[in-house]
Amino acid sequence: MPRYKFGYTIETPLRGERDVTFTHGAFEVTLNFSRPLDPDHISGYAVTEGRNWTEANAIAMEDAFGPVLDMLSSHRKAPAMVQDLLSAVKAETGTTRRAVLFDIHKEIQPVGVDDLAFQEVQDALNRNGADRPALRWLRYSYRAIPALERFVFAWLAFENFCGVQSVIPTCPHCDGKLRAFPSTDRNEAFRILQSREPQLARTEFDQLFKDWWSELRSAVFHGGCRLDTALRQRMLNAIERFRPAVENLVQQEAGFRRAYPGTRSNDGLFQMFYRHFVEFECDPNEGEFADAPQPPTRPGDISTLRVSDGMNLLPFEEAENW
Repeated sequence: MPRYKFGYTIETPLRGERDVTFTHGAFEVTLNFSRPLDPDHISGYAVTEGRNWTEANAIAMEDAFGPVLDMLSSHRKAPAMVQDLLSAVKAETGTTRRAVLFDIHKEIQPVGVDDLAFQEVQDALNRNGADRPALRWLRYSYRAIPALERFVFAWLAFENFCGVQSVIPTCPHCDGKLRAFPSTDRNEAFRILQSREPQLARTEFDQLFKDWWSELRSAVFHGGCRLDTALRQRMLNAIERFRPAVENLVQQEAGFRRAYPGTRSNDGLFQMFYRHFVEFECDPNEGEFADAPQPPTRPGDISTLRVSDGMNLLPFEEAENW
């Protein structure tokens, strides 16, 4: 299969006097400690194989960067989070190469709050109508954080809002009653979810909650589950069902009439990602991976694209199977 080299930004306070390449099985991961991008980020590169660049990129994130950053973070007790994909280049020969490049713009937008909102919050505080541990976990889940962290905090809010019931298990051998233990109140969980999805049947809910509990919640909390792209997407899909149901009931309890609607958190982070598939010239003595060029820029008007000399833009759909 073809080989690809991916460049990423990594959010970390870790710094070193030199750049280093770690090997992990068949993977190579280079971390540029000595040349930080800014006070909060360094760049990193991983080489992986895949049937196309998108498959190889998923492998780079999960199997290459993940174990290296896990081990390094544990050693220094410091965070190291993969952030934005910068470039992807393919192992090719010749003086004409291709690359997928990303031009990324991020900024924090103010989240407006007016006098009516201030008054609703104060009224809720006066009634003590918002004194629930679930609200603390909800607040943590609204940060601009990865899917795994968002799921953990949102699920803790869900469990806290559901409360606890006593479960008495049955012995599989003699059918006798075993010692009771506390667990999430599933009847209350059904009520919460059905408050937003009135068409939801109990049988459908039971299967849904079982999947969330065993394959997401318990797998992450207790099972040492491997976090891959498919699991992250399942977490996001689950959050968009149970968190808004909790939020709606919280807002009703608090007496909010003008609360922020929808299923997404209002974290204030505004992001724009421009993707480009380009062809560029390189030195004839370049190795299998040519250095990715700087991405095209958009000076001023968003419709104006400036491409550097020696680079040609290709239709991005051609990158699908590249």
